[in-house]
Amino acid sequence: MVEAGGVAVHGAFVTVPAGGTAALYLRAVDVDGEGDRLLGAGCGEARQVMLHRTLHEGGRVSMAPVENGIAVAAGGEARLAPGGDHVMLMGLERALSPGDLLEVELRFERAGALSLRVPVVAWEDVEALTAPDHGGHH
Repeated sequence: MVEAGGVAVHGAFVTVPAGGTAALYLRAVDVDGEGDRLLGAGCGEARQVMLHRTLHEGGRVSMAPVENGIAVAAGGEARLAPGGDHVMLMGLERALSPGDLLEVELRFERAGALSLRVPVVAWEDVEALTAPDHGGHH
């Protein structure tokens, strides 16, 4: 867990990339009762980093950029998980394997920049890491 300026980030991880693209998932929890908004992210090893939302429409699944950030409700949390909101890391400069660490910076409206080292996990481990009762201790 990493905490700064009223936001705590739990259980962050990156999936093993496919074609130089990976997804970052996490829980951003409001710890000061004021709420916040995840505005963006950065990673020195990716050519482009974007907030994305998975859309389910008419039996089709697509992704779209998130324009105005992802809200962290006052006293609540934003859960970035497969099938929903996530951070896309595109154009990764090196092959990543499970167990590798990636330096990522999250930018919040109130809390500012929060830097963390995020583990890379295999796709078969994603479901266990994103289960609602998972404590985010990885």
